[in-house]
Amino acid sequence: MDFKDFEILKAIHEEGNLTKVGNRLFISQPTVTHRIKQLEKQLEITIIKRGRKGVEFTDQGLYLLKHSEKLLTNMRTLQENLWNLEEEPHGTLRIGASRSAALHLLPEILHAYSHKHPNVSYTITDGFNKEIIQSVYKDDVHVGIVRGDHHWTDAQLTLTEERICILATEKIPLDQLPNNKRILYQTDPYLTAIIDNWWRDQYKQPPSVSITTSTMEIAQKFCEQGLGYMIAPEMMIPRDSRLTIQPIQTENGENIMWPTRLVYKQQTTDLNLVQKFVEHIKKL
Repeated sequence: MDFKDFEILKAIHEEGNLTKVGNRLFISQPTVTHRIKQLEKQLEITIIKRGRKGVEFTDQGLYLLKHSEKLLTNMRTLQENLWNLEEEPHGTLRIGASRSAALHLLPEILHAYSHKHPNVSYTITDGFNKEIIQSVYKDDVHVGIVRGDHHWTDAQLTLTEERICILATEKIPLDQLPNNKRILYQTDPYLTAIIDNWWRDQYKQPPSVSITTSTMEIAQKFCEQGLGYMIAPEMMIPRDSRLTIQPIQTENGENIMWPTRLVYKQQTTDLNLVQKFVEHIKKL
């Protein structure tokens, strides 16, 4: 039983599907199955079984999972403490990031940081903001990059603050916005609430939605083809985009902003590779 086996057990518990586990850990589904069977043979137990909702742990499997999570944490801590004995940052920095931050912000950050500290490697986990906050809280990642304001009582730094804007191929008078086709996308509930509250303050009728899609990036492509307008933070707009930008504002004429923040536990800065990354962020 090794480090990878611990990761597989944890992933099975969270995903409930061996194919998803393989995709998450970048190994094939047959490899996941083989390693579980080898582990069952080694320990002479049955770890998982097929259930109505997918793969389920047996009682023995749950007991093993409980203790393997402790072992995984201890092994990870040991490995990181060994890396920490070196003066130059070394090891794997685990970063959680919202999807838009991972796409539009993180590559540039890591490009600069990697030049300073070439011995650091990275594991990037993307997801919704709430998921990233939970990952930092549970120590699944060292740091998280999240969008919007969230209840986080430990250390945090503001990376950017950007305007939330109406995007369209041509500028639309605000009093005509309800009469134009709008493109909706799935996003963080807090961002949705901000946009919805602004709309209710401005208009008495709901928007005329023509397209609903799963991501902001897909919505942007439709918007660029003139299929409607969208309301989104300006970070996702490419520099060479021809879309017009109209910031949405409060009744007092102030732009409504959408922040991006680095969140982390202060205690994790005891690790050299985390401390150096935080210092790098502070200088941006």
